[in-house]
Amino acid sequence: MFGTNWRRRLKNLRPLTSAPPKRPTHVWRPRLETLEDRVACAVLSNPVHAVTWTGSVARTDPSAADVPEFATTPCDRLDLTVNLPPGVWNQKPGGVEVALRWTGAFGDNLRLYVYKDGALLSKSDGIISTAQSVLLPTAGNGDNTIYVTFDPDSVNNVVNNEAMAEVEYAPNAHPQRALLPDLTVRPQRNVTFASPPPIFFDLPPEPGSNVFPSEAAEDGAQHALRFDQVFANKGEGTLNLRFALPHDPTSTARDVFQRIYQSDGSYQQRFAGEWEFHPAHGHYHFNSFGLSQLWVSNAAGERLGS
Repeated sequence: MFGTNWRRRLKNLRPLTSAPPKRPTHVWRPRLETLEDRVACAVLSNPVHAVTWTGSVARTDPSAADVPEFATTPCDRLDLTVNLPPGVWNQKPGGVEVALRWTGAFGDNLRLYVYKDGALLSKSDGIISTAQSVLLPTAGNGDNTIYVTFDPDSVNNVVNNEAMAEVEYAPNAHPQRALLPDLTVRPQRNVTFASPPPIFFDLPPEPGSNVFPSEAAEDGAQHALRFDQVFANKGEGTLNLRFALPHDPTSTARDVFQRIYQSDGSYQQRFAGEWEFHPAHGHYHFNSFGLSQLWVSNAAGERLGS
């Protein structure tokens, strides 16, 4: 169900740990009439301790009138001061990571922007997400403005979130090794039989059905159980998948390659699978990335059958 934008996000984003969140060091102020009235502040001063905060963004929240990119978009704002010790990046390449995650209904989405001195430093604005993240390489000390904006296509009118800012160092160059990803499966979230909003230019389900016409035509679907499939990368390296469209329209090449970076900065590539074009949604799929199975269980949640 994911297109090329998702692949880009997968290599750039690292999910936050599923462990219980730390006690927030800052909580957003109560909602007031304007965005400026409820601007919050935090300071990142220790390279080994993260700054965390929680918040919510509503469809009716005020916008950032002084930011042209989303002058009419509801958002929350946090002013983050980076005040790290001198030499924090000496012989230790890295940066400040700002990460955001949320839970809610399928289709809920937030976007993340970081500004400094009125200029956009970095952004993560993917769709069909449950998290956004950016890295500010060798971030200098000073004031940064973090905006969390509301996606108007969200299902709910309020999306709660938790966020963090911390120092992230690049892996050590020695010993020389492959920086491999290590994906683990997290529990499924937002399990529902409810009919989702129309997505990807597909026609809505027929009255009384929760199946999109393309799902019925392509898979013979009659009743859909939907959930978020969540993966975490515990490895040293990113999952970097690449493919190219053949210039020859008659070509049957569908190869996808994984780029594996080495600790010395070089990389190798290996065959990783195949892609396919999904005409109903106008994007590309990476085949056989994940498989979910539905089993009958007893009242204790133990699987029955084989």
